[in-house]
Amino acid sequence: MNPCNRCAAPCCRQYYVSIDAYDVYRIVTGLKVPASDFAMLRWSAQPGPDFRIILDGGAPVEQRAFFGLALGKVPDPDPRFEERCVFLMSVGGEGRCGIYEHRPSVCRVYPTSFEWGVVALGGGGRFCPPGGWQMDDVVTEMFRERWHAHKVHHWLHQEIIDGWNERLLCYGERAEPEGYYLYVLRVYAELARAEPSLFEPRLLGWPPAIVKEIADRALRAIAWRNDDTVHFNNPEMGWTLDMRASSFVLTPAAGQSQTVLVLDEDEDIDPEGAYLAKLLGR
Repeated sequence: MNPCNRCAAPCCRQYYVSIDAYDVYRIVTGLKVPASDFAMLRWSAQPGPDFRIILDGGAPVEQRAFFGLALGKVPDPDPRFEERCVFLMSVGGEGRCGIYEHRPSVCRVYPTSFEWGVVALGGGGRFCPPGGWQMDDVVTEMFRERWHAHKVHHWLHQEIIDGWNERLLCYGERAEPEGYYLYVLRVYAELARAEPSLFEPRLLGWPPAIVKEIADRALRAIAWRNDDTVHFNNPEMGWTLDMRASSFVLTPAAGQSQTVLVLDEDEDIDPEGAYLAKLLGR
């Protein structure tokens, strides 16, 4: 049985759920609601993997704020918690996702990780009961497909952010969150028209370089990127896209961590196994 079936969903209450541009597009088109009804831009004084969006291209560097896309939160009637995901519902004391078919990709792969072709569990998520998740609860091939799709659209998300930032920096423009949401929808509408294969359930063999080219074509097609703006793509705000993890450590703990290795001939994941063997000390 899926452990989530008997859970009050503390993960949907304690986390701020970071989302990608594709999640916004899927929820808006699937539910026919404006992005401003469910999305938010979280603020940070420093850039980071989840905080790369700028809204004021004319601000001095030392005064620049950085934002990250996330699902909004609302007050939680449950006295044990302060806030909850805007889409979380309570049914008989249990937490249930109100948009399960359209839920973000990070929710679809939770609570697994996927590096070097490995789908792994570390005893469940941060708010899951110890030992609540076991590998028997995970349909490995399904999670592999979800992770492939998540990675491709996350790379696109980063390219879409770069395109947004470079234009604001080039022209010193300011924008509101709603402007960013509309921009995201324009880009994905163009991607849906020009690159329908991006929306297939199985996305294998899409290296970051190809994703970058696809994003560039879409940004130019909607007349957002041009030869002037592209020069303002600030490398200091970039996020390295690499199929390989910078580090990978297997540290199984008795009764807590389980790992399964799944290789695919289309993936660049050390088919001879030398790197993985080195990590395992063999």
